[in-house]
Amino acid sequence: GMRFTDGHSSSGVCSPSRYAVLTGRYHWRTRLQSGIVGVFGEPLIAPERLTIAGLARQHGYRTACIGKWHLGWDWPIGPAQRKFLQAARKKVKDDEAPVDTAERLAAWQDIFSKPIAGGPTTRGFDEYFGTDVPNWPPYCYIENDRTVGIPSELLPARLVGDNLASFSGPAMPY
Repeated sequence: GMRFTDGHSSSGVCSPSRYAVLTGRYHWRTRLQSGIVGVFGEPLIAPERLTIAGLARQHGYRTACIGKWHLGWDWPIGPAQRKFLQAARKKVKDDEAPVDTAERLAAWQDIFSKPIAGGPTTRGFDEYFGTDVPNWPPYCYIENDRTVGIPSELLPARLVGDNLASFSGPAMPY
């Protein structure tokens, strides 16, 4: 084992801190110059960038990442499908939430039935299980490069609560 007694982070938010831990690089040497990776954002770690997981694999270790990723993915979302993923950021009553139309559900079926490139299993990890961001859509688990099930309903506003960092979006039935 190893004991760390004096750790520091070069950022106070998740995506850049996670980038620095996994790559050993200063996080502002990426396209992300402020804040965090956005909802359904692209990968922050370049495909050729060595991560601590990739280094461990080079030395014969099996690697796994469990939990929140929030470093972006190459979500298989077509330009015409984006409008079906945009969630309301304003507070609304549940009965004011957008209705799940056949067109919206068909878009979700198409998007979430495909592999999601650019995630942990393409950045050095053999296995992954977790969420992109637990308080952002899609509200479902991801195993390796696929969602566990297909989100089929919009997360009701009452489940978002008063958290300003959360909003409604595609969700698995609860």
